Order: sequence, then structure tokens, then C-alpha cells
Amino acid sequence: MGNNNLYKIENTLRSIAKRYKSVKYSLGLAILFLMMGVSAFSEEVVAQEAVAQQEVMTTEQIASSKDNLKDSIGNLQSKIDAAKKENEKSCIYWRTKNSRYKRIRERIWVVKNY
Repeated sequence: MGNNNLYKIENTLRSIAKRYKSVKYSLGLAILFLMMGVSAFSEEVVAQEAVAQQEVMTTEQIASSKDNLKDSIGNLQSKIDAAKKENEKSCIYWRTKNSRYKRIRERIWVVKNY
């Protein structure tokens, strides 16, 4: 007898959900209706349930996010490596230029002092 009542409630909830486009039938809605009654159809509760469903990610989405994150990290690492190489080239250039100027200054100092 109790099983038949639950079946009727479930069918009634499905028909209500069909009438109202803002309400989508789910097992969670049926349980919520049993716990809260008609107030389960309030917009706030339905909105909270929708947000909760959106927050739950599937394993495919998680794997996809991991792959995207790994690719992004790989791209950033390659950019950092390229920047380091460029910086090292620049440092070598400026070191050689600085050493040239030091030698020129030493020559000038030697010429002035002798």
C-alpha cells in the first residue's frame, strides 16, 4: 500500500513538473517534496538545486580540466624557458659590452697617468 502511494506521488510530481517549465522533475525533487511539502516548489529551493547540480562535475569534465591545466602549465613553462634563454643572451651581450668598456677605460687611465 505504501509503495502505491509513493508511485502516485511520483506521477503527480512529474505531471506538475511538466506544467511548470521552471520546475524540472528529479529524484531529488521527489525526496525534497516528501520532506518539505509544497514549499519544495518555491523558486529559491529550485534555484539552489539547480546550482548544486551545476557544481557537481563529472569525471570527464574533471579529466578535461586536468588536461587543460597541464597544457596551460606546459605552455607557461615553455614561455618561461624561452624568456630565460633570451635573458641569458641579453646578459651575455651586456657583460661583453661592459668588459669592453672596462678595457677601454683602463687604457685611457693608463694613457693619462703615464
